[in-house]
Amino acid sequence: SPRRCLASASLAPAATTAMASASAAWSLLACLIVAALVLPPGAAGARVGAKGGDGDCSADNPTTSPRVRQRDRPMSLSARVGIAQNMTTAHWRAVEEAEANGDTGARAAWKWGLRQRVWDAMEASNISVFPRPAHHRTPNFAGAEAAAAQVIKLDEFKRARIVQVNTDQQLVPIRLATLIAGKTLLVLQPRMQSGLFLKLDPSKIDPSNYSRAVTQVGMKYFGAPVGLDEELKVDLIVIGSVAVDPASGARIGKGEGHTDLGYGVLRWMGAVDDSTPVVTIVHGSQVVDTIDSGRMLVYDVPVDFVCTPMRTLRAERPLSKPTGIYWEHLSPQRLAAMPILQALRSKLELELGEALPVGKCEILPPKPLRNRNLGVRGKGRRSDVPHGPQGRGQTAGGGNGTTTEADGGHAAD
Repeated sequence: SPRRCLASASLAPAATTAMASASAAWSLLACLIVAALVLPPGAAGARVGAKGGDGDCSADNPTTSPRVRQRDRPMSLSARVGIAQNMTTAHWRAVEEAEANGDTGARAAWKWGLRQRVWDAMEASNISVFPRPAHHRTPNFAGAEAAAAQVIKLDEFKRARIVQVNTDQQLVPIRLATLIAGKTLLVLQPRMQSGLFLKLDPSKIDPSNYSRAVTQVGMKYFGAPVGLDEELKVDLIVIGSVAVDPASGARIGKGEGHTDLGYGVLRWMGAVDDSTPVVTIVHGSQVVDTIDSGRMLVYDVPVDFVCTPMRTLRAERPLSKPTGIYWEHLSPQRLAAMPILQALRSKLELELGEALPVGKCEILPPKPLRNRNLGVRGKGRRSDVPHGPQGRGQTAGGGNGTTTEADGGHAAD
């Protein structure tokens, strides 16, 4: 590994000849280059000197999963699934070990076993569709359009004027249906790296562009950024899931916390409250009865409705919803991965005149395997999204399952 390479080079015995010294120098230089290419960006900074709730993040506690070296040649789907399974297993074990040692504040290692079972089953049954593999995503699945049709039948959707929908690929049909119904679409930006929310007003978009507007590129082109001080009232939230238990509404996502944080920001803005219904769209195989609601965390967002291609389930005894942003549970690593949250935190600290609490260290989950890096191209075509100040010749796809390479895997998942 790069770290082992660097360690061996730095601990090598002193060279006794000029040639040996030169060889050692070249070896160290080669290791530095390999480290720069293979280690995840910011990994070293996250490991050393990051302040957690109980002090420094120990260098012995990894804070990010190792990046898988991805090949230039196309891989078979089975090979990609195998890599993703190994990534999940390695991360699951690392989190369990960190929790056992008290090196992390997250007490949710148990969720990774359920995630892996669902992802593995969806791939084995060929339920998952592009982008694949399903691992480390809230999976897209065959029948997403039928599940979206179940949402459209809800009175809560019919009454809604502003609908917040995540950017998961399986939610393309409900994003499109929202615009067609003349409702304002609010989307959480992918991984919250360049901003928080975008607002798409159907009255300002030509109907012929609706299908393009709900793609990853289209949302950025047609959407307007939403300021944190903007007054709005969200009437319905639609999200993806990895697994969900309709008895309590307990939901498990892919493990990066973007949905929970997005909800927390909306709650902080006053845009949602306890009465705002939350709907998840999933395949029937993702509906489980094995989620222990007592182990869910205070910031986990439960759902009120579960829509599958065949039916709609209402949570029988829904859990309490988060009341805002729980800064004391946000690790230094997660904050570092989301500059927009750092900016919000700084703004609040300036207004309050005191520092906000910081969560303990954690091991960030792996990112999903990117199809473009694995020589896999999604279906789609070059779009004729109008040229404008936000870009030229943008790539956009059609509905669910017709995503271009540019869209593939870059959703909030």
